[in-house]
Amino acid sequence: MEQSALRLFILASLFKLDLCGWKYVDVRMTWSEATQYCKNHYIDPPSICNLVQHDQLMAKHQTYMRKNAWIVSYQDVNGTCTKSEHPYAVRTSCVVLTEKDWLKMNWHQKYPFYCYNEQPVLVKESKTWEEAMEHCRYQYTDLVSLNTGDDLVQILQTSAEAQTNHMWTGMRYLAGSWLWVNGDNMTSQTWGKEGPPQCPAWTHHCGALAREEKHLDSWDCAAKLNFVCF
Repeated sequence: MEQSALRLFILASLFKLDLCGWKYVDVRMTWSEATQYCKNHYIDPPSICNLVQHDQLMAKHQTYMRKNAWIVSYQDVNGTCTKSEHPYAVRTSCVVLTEKDWLKMNWHQKYPFYCYNEQPVLVKESKTWEEAMEHCRYQYTDLVSLNTGDDLVQILQTSAEAQTNHMWTGMRYLAGSWLWVNGDNMTSQTWGKEGPPQCPAWTHHCGALAREEKHLDSWDCAAKLNFVCF
């Protein structure tokens, strides 16, 4: 029963919880102050250019935040976004996300805000796989995925100060196959020479990165490890 509930939760997340790196900052600032903060601490945020991205961010905001917040991303993007996709997507910078909709507000008013952060983040707390996933989804976007050699190098660099050799990733064995819980396509490039196990022990249905060996392993989901979010 618990496995079925977990499977439904993970599969549902593939469609609604991938927020592409939006980070909520619970400090009240004017729009200009929030924009400068995001530029100093994260990267310049991209514009939200389609209804899918709009619905994803709205869903998280309604679930966790439930208060007005600046979105420091709406700007003129030379036609990439159009009024047919969202009425505030062109030439409107001072947009507030409320519990129900988007509103244009006076930029002098102070609200919490969202920044965009696409860099992986090492979490030096030891948690089970499910606890790590919940932490990443609440604080960031999701557990990290790594499909290429470049991904592997980046995560190994990010996790250099980890306190455990194995690190949780977003890899999970469900319904007879391995998958990334954020919806990324699955490859075998970052597993060991033998590739992902086809029939792992029922306790070892979670994917962990072995830092010293530099490849993915199937690991006991109840083990408490450090992890990387994005």
